[in-house]
Amino acid sequence: MGSMSLATVIDVVIALSLVVELHRSRTGMKGTDSIINTLILFSMSTGLVTAIWTIAMLVSIFLTGMSFITMFFYFILGRLYFNSLLTSLNARQAIQASGTRSTISFIVSKDLPPLKDTVNESDSSSVEARSDVTAV
Repeated sequence: MGSMSLATVIDVVIALSLVVELHRSRTGMKGTDSIINTLILFSMSTGLVTAIWTIAMLVSIFLTGMSFITMFFYFILGRLYFNSLLTSLNARQAIQASGTRSTISFIVSKDLPPLKDTVNESDSSSVEARSDVTAV
């Protein structure tokens, strides 16, 4: 029973720490924040399912002791952990695909001073002019 209590606490702590850390890592950029929001929902859904199941298992242990009802929760728990792992592995493609579809825009400020030439006059003999490079 002590190990199940520890498993329940660990499941809740992992789910909550993932949510808190992902929430702290928001950047304010729309594309990044939408991916982070997706990861928050994903971690809540997978982590809280196993946490709720272990809580139900603890309740069954307290109410019925080690009975067939408790064994039912125990056998299903391993499958839930495995399904959470497979779900996270399968969701990577969808999350990566949604991240590549977003466009990245750069803001160019007109108030920036022009870049200075960093090549010294004495080093000008070692610099070759390239006609195939264009400035953007």
